[in-house]
Amino acid sequence: KAAKKAAKNKNKSKQAGGLGLGSGTNWFLKLLKDEKAAGTDDGDFISTTIHPQKKGLITNSSLRITLERIGSGGAQRVPKIAKGARDFEPDQMAVRQEAFEIIRGVFRRHGAVEIDTPVFELKETLTGKYGEDSKLIYELADQGGELLALRYDLTVPFARFLALHSVGNIKRFHIGKVYRRDNPNIAKGRFREFYQGDYDVAGDYDSMIPETEVLSVAIEILRALPVGDFAIKLNHRVLLDAMLDICGVPEEKFRPICSAVDKLDKEPWSAVRCEMIEVKGLDPVVADRIGR
Repeated sequence: KAAKKAAKNKNKSKQAGGLGLGSGTNWFLKLLKDEKAAGTDDGDFISTTIHPQKKGLITNSSLRITLERIGSGGAQRVPKIAKGARDFEPDQMAVRQEAFEIIRGVFRRHGAVEIDTPVFELKETLTGKYGEDSKLIYELADQGGELLALRYDLTVPFARFLALHSVGNIKRFHIGKVYRRDNPNIAKGRFREFYQGDYDVAGDYDSMIPETEVLSVAIEILRALPVGDFAIKLNHRVLLDAMLDICGVPEEKFRPICSAVDKLDKEPWSAVRCEMIEVKGLDPVVADRIGR
């Protein structure tokens, strides 16, 4: 604490003595060099400490105007949005709200209730739940003795919600923002902040009834929204594990290889095969069986 206080006082004394030039003032230093090279400065400017109160030292009009802009706050960097995020204007918000109301209406017709959970969770709640994708979790600095992270999806927070509130049978839906520390690709619609809409059935129900209802909900929503023709693809983890087993994948590699297979909708088989072999350490013969 004493060291921090001493450093803070040192910075204050520097600011009191003159105008400090920070890392964003390269353009200003270049201006000084250009003025010097052109021989337009008054000779005392470059070698003299710049004091805001002693503007008489500066006779060159362009330099004086620049300093006045800095002192008045007029020289600022151009506003920029964080990478992987976006703003929504009023007309875009109107479209979003209309779509959300259609989706919520379908959820409610199937007897679902809406819940909400915090946008951040304890880090230990989220880590270890997403396999290799856990590295994409946005971790937050220690706040009040708790390690926190932004939610990666809406499913793990729902599992925590069920455990914490001792919920029995429930159909719930949740529409909210989630966060991925991923490399954004705006052209392909991959952002670091985006919405997810979840409909889940938890509890004891007759076999396959919740599964068919989830499919029905998805179809009703896509029919209600102007998305055009669509197809729904089903993934069954047990079937996928059985395929990997038949191909000769060791059981301890099921999850890593599944993670590679999941990328087939975004990358060609050659890239996925390369990841299986070079990154996941899979036998090339086994990888070729998976490809077939």
